[in-house]
Amino acid sequence: MTPDLNNEIEVMADFSYDESDGDLKVLIKHDYYSSNNDLGISYLNSYLDSLLMESDRLCLLIIIDSAVKLLENNAKLHELINRSPSTIICNNSLEHYGIHCELNNSSIILLELDDVIDTIINSSPNIIIE
Repeated sequence: MTPDLNNEIEVMADFSYDESDGDLKVLIKHDYYSSNNDLGISYLNSYLDSLLMESDRLCLLIIIDSAVKLLENNAKLHELINRSPSTIICNNSLEHYGIHCELNNSSIILLELDDVIDTIINSSPNIIIE
């Protein structure tokens, strides 16, 4: 049994990130790419591989909607989170999909949907995987 994510990471309303760490701001919206099939999952894994190779340029990672499902079983996403100086995860998405997993990383911030949307608007992600 995995612990409840909300017990592991404090939900915070205020968030800021340092763009000097890199220039990639990535928004991941789904647990597959394009269509929900084996090819879409393969494509998403390829994107994650590419992002891992460029992780030194990553300054912000945002995970919303069904992409939170990847937190339960995608080692590549976990590695990307560990390399990211700032990761935002939508708490509403976690609740909607019933995701409970252990993430012990001080760079992870859980935000409510309104705050995630504000962050997306203000940060203008330059890579959106949907």
